[in-house]
Amino acid sequence: MTLPADKVSDGATNKNAASAASATITVDTTNPTCSISGNPSSWQNTDVTLTLSMTDTNVDSNGYKWDSGSYGSTKTKTVSTNGLHT
Repeated sequence: MTLPADKVSDGATNKNAASAASATITVDTTNPTCSISGNPSSWQNTDVTLTLSMTDTNVDSNGYKWDSGSYGSTKTKTVSTNGLHT
């Protein structure tokens, strides 16, 4: 991709006075594959540990989020309450 010199500007509308700017952009068109293991098929009376697995190497290491928590790099979650956990 090449941008003409007069089209490159910053937030203060200062324009590039030099030459045109160019950049190489790579678009990831492969969908990531995600799975969660550790989900029991029957009732439990103890804590359950879930583990998230991703197969896309381009996933941000801080791109995981459990329930309503913050995004981070934690791939496991220990569940001790009934309900839907995402």
